[in-house]
Amino acid sequence: MKKFSLICLVLLLGVFTSAFSQKSKDLVGIWQLCNNGTQVKGGADLVPCYIWKVIYKDGKFCQYWVSNEDKVCNIMHDGTYKFKKHNTYVEHVKRHAFDPKIVDTKTVINYRFLNEDTVVFTFKLANRDKQYQEVWARVKMLEPLGK
Repeated sequence: MKKFSLICLVLLLGVFTSAFSQKSKDLVGIWQLCNNGTQVKGGADLVPCYIWKVIYKDGKFCQYWVSNEDKVCNIMHDGTYKFKKHNTYVEHVKRHAFDPKIVDTKTVINYRFLNEDTVVFTFKLANRDKQYQEVWARVKMLEPLGK
């Protein structure tokens, strides 16, 4: 009986670990900010902004924007990240183009998927009391022409 219980426990642990790692992997990719600072229900009526975040599978991230005026792509900030627990990861900012107070800080980001291609990030920046909520849409590759 003890052997059976141990086997069930190991199987359950494997299922939970697999579920966690699948969620973590789901964030890897390119995301576009939508409806900056607004509440969105169910991912409807998303309005894209000119800001993108790339979450690499090697534990690095980069956020950049394209200016409206000169169409130049600028890196806003970059750094590393680590998943902490289900639906939470921590970004460590290595460089920031606009706010030197954020350099070398860590931001705990809670996330929840509205669907497989829309995620909501909720966080507080270092040395700030305001809580931010951002809605991001996954950037997908178009199907090749003629297919």
